[in-house]
Amino acid sequence: MSEGNSNLDPMSLLQEGREEEGFALMQEQLNQAKRAFGESHPAWAAASFEAAQLHASKQDFGKARELLERACGVE
Repeated sequence: MSEGNSNLDPMSLLQEGREEEGFALMQEQLNQAKRAFGESHPAWAAASFEAAQLHASKQDFGKARELLERACGVE
């Protein structure tokens, strides 16, 4: 796999041992969704859910819960 592959998702980066890059990419995706749609849009909720999964995979359950609660607040 080549360096800088733009098709990688945050979870793939974590699985490759590239944790810092994975979390940075996840945060950028979350920020992009927030800028594009706002925090009351389903796209932002979906990005938050994915971010929560990433945090849960690293046993950061407090942050995962926070993100899930915010995502679940979107109608």
